[in-house]
Amino acid sequence: MPADYNAETICRALGLAGFADVPAPADTLRVVLRPSFHPEVFLALTPAGDRVDVEVVAGQWMYRQVFDAPIGRLWCFPPRCADGRPVPRHRIRTTHVDTFRTAATLPADVFRELRAALRAGMSQPARPVVQIDGVSFDVFDVEAGERRLHEATPGRPPAAEGAVSRLVERIWHAVDDPDCRNALADVAGYFSVRLERTVPPAVAPRMPILVLGDEAERTELARALTAASGGKFD
Repeated sequence: MPADYNAETICRALGLAGFADVPAPADTLRVVLRPSFHPEVFLALTPAGDRVDVEVVAGQWMYRQVFDAPIGRLWCFPPRCADGRPVPRHRIRTTHVDTFRTAATLPADVFRELRAALRAGMSQPARPVVQIDGVSFDVFDVEAGERRLHEATPGRPPAAEGAVSRLVERIWHAVDDPDCRNALADVAGYFSVRLERTVPPAVAPRMPILVLGDEAERTELARALTAASGGKFD
């Protein structure tokens, strides 16, 4: 991937100020997840007393795809809206990705356990591998003002991947938003963790109707159509 596909550009494309190049609380953990074939996901965890505030920002389509193929060409994985319909081409831009967002909380002790496991895993050397289908991740860890930045590289040690996998799973259980849960479930699948996806409700087809005539005739016909459709005509 090109050098300008990184955690900073991903975060800005998701509507965030940045990843590690922007001010951060004195105690926080940020993670950018980059799946091979699914949209990128940003996670932020910030301790607040006996709980940890969690922020999830998931892309509605892959920001990476703007690097893989010019806009307008056939994409292997067409971007889709929340209701499952393809994203209109005019909404797809190279510098901005529409997102799903949600917030949740985790117990502080769970966060401490996950952070310790992640630090232990990230301290191990990466394995020399060729990654074709997987998920890479960037980690920005700040505690008491001390900053640790781990940039995405293929071949992260199993302990690091296991810690990120558990983090994704715990957040999936904590959030309620179905679209963010689906994004996390997609990421978890790369770690061989199966999390249930929520199927978007079917969208009834809509058909525009042009009614000709004076205002009184149009109003009367609109009332008749509304009554005939059980109130579904609008």
